[in-house]
Amino acid sequence: MSARSVGNNVRSVTQDARPTVLLIEDDRDIRDDVRDIVADEGYGCVAVETAEEGIEYLQSHPTPCLVLLDLKLPRMDGVAFVRWLGGQENLRGMRIAVISASAGRFRSDLDVFREHVVSVTQKPFDLDIVLKQVEEHCGRPSP
Repeated sequence: MSARSVGNNVRSVTQDARPTVLLIEDDRDIRDDVRDIVADEGYGCVAVETAEEGIEYLQSHPTPCLVLLDLKLPRMDGVAFVRWLGGQENLRGMRIAVISASAGRFRSDLDVFREHVVSVTQKPFDLDIVLKQVEEHCGRPSP
């Protein structure tokens, strides 16, 4: 397993040939905890602070099996990220699990949200729920 910088504020924990999760979360403690726990379960995990960094990652790396997305982010929020994703033909079908204190205000009636968002979890959340979402959408990593 290796940890490395991918961009200015991007930290990743990857294992070769493992399914990779992209985590977009501006709270450092949550970001670090989720990244470490997902990685401990055998998945690669790339953790970024902003939606813009998530876009940068998606434009230059293989598509992750799941994006864990906070909605309330600095500058570009999670809703704008999902709308951006809806315009990316090469990322059609990418799955997003929303994890946010703003999850109660989430609007799933937009077509782009129905296409990409597979679950919405309210903060604070149980990490086991997140791990179940990762396993459901990424499969079980090989030992």
